[in-house]
Amino acid sequence: QNFEQLEDSSWLMDLAFLADITDKLNILNLELQGKDKHVAQMRGSVKSFKAKHLVDVTYEDEVSRTFPKYEENGM
Repeated sequence: QNFEQLEDSSWLMDLAFLADITDKLNILNLELQGKDKHVAQMRGSVKSFKAKHLVDVTYEDEVSRTFPKYEENGM
């Protein structure tokens, strides 16, 4: 079978970004599931995640560090 999406650079860029952001969300999810976590700690984890990753997305030079699969594909 021929999958045209695998030849579409825009689609591959979206897929790479999705893979990276899913990885980051999985890490946050595991952190939030930690034993003996208090709401304040969990809130701090979420705020930290948002501050780090949402800011990094706005700086092109930070994209490769934050989203390596996105950068690997030359996006």
